[in-house]
Amino acid sequence: MRGAVILCAFVTAAAAQPLTQRPLAISGVTVIDPNGGTAVAGVTVVVREGRITSIGTDIVIPRDSTKIDGRGKFLMPGLWDMHVHLGFARASAFPAFVANGVTAVRDLGGELAEIDRWRTEIATGTRVGPLIVRVGPMLVGQDPLRFQLLVDTSKAGRDIVRRLHAEGVDQIKVKSMPRDVYFAVMAEAQALGLSVTGHIPTVMTPEEVSDAGQSVEHVMTLFDGTFQAARPGKERSRLAVHGGLGTGRGGEDHGPRSLRCGTATTDRQSGLA
Repeated sequence: MRGAVILCAFVTAAAAQPLTQRPLAISGVTVIDPNGGTAVAGVTVVVREGRITSIGTDIVIPRDSTKIDGRGKFLMPGLWDMHVHLGFARASAFPAFVANGVTAVRDLGGELAEIDRWRTEIATGTRVGPLIVRVGPMLVGQDPLRFQLLVDTSKAGRDIVRRLHAEGVDQIKVKSMPRDVYFAVMAEAQALGLSVTGHIPTVMTPEEVSDAGQSVEHVMTLFDGTFQAARPGKERSRLAVHGGLGTGRGGEDHGPRSLRCGTATTDRQSGLA
């Protein structure tokens, strides 16, 4: 499948070029159809302005196109990596994504201004890299670390969601936080048309999170809320006792402890521009 990787990387790089460039035509290639698991030989694929405009075995190749002889090679749809942290991986990871056929990634916690700069560079063709969907900084109920924002009250939760929405994020990511803050974040995000993903807060059950409309990224706190509900009166002294905020087992404390942001206004450390 070496040919598939090479062609996927080439098409990704071509799609990232300015939209005024010539069409790209790949002829005689074997296309892998992931729906049926079949390989169709002798196919021509034409790409215009970053989009596939025609595909088939009897396609007329535009005269002004850049032509690639795909005979003996394979072409497949680009892959997604659905959970990355580019702020820690850095832009040096972009060539590795493309070389391995990953044409889109979902960044679930980073500095928004930095990620958006990379997105612009990729879109304008000055950098080769994947399409990036991003959440910006993660929302936490206490002790924010790098790429995190503190939401310790319902008002703070709603305000931060509105601010992230104004910044144009694609989703909201939550970690552990008090119940009232969590439901305020969920309500505000849904009112603004933003989906929510992330951890199960340690004070919530999986059923409650699912019913609220959140998708789940980790199972490290899967049953914490269930166990707590079964033991009334046994309140935790800290939300992160079992890893919800990167301070216990399994937390996403990727960065040094010195990079902390005690309030939602220390934007450079937290990830907002």
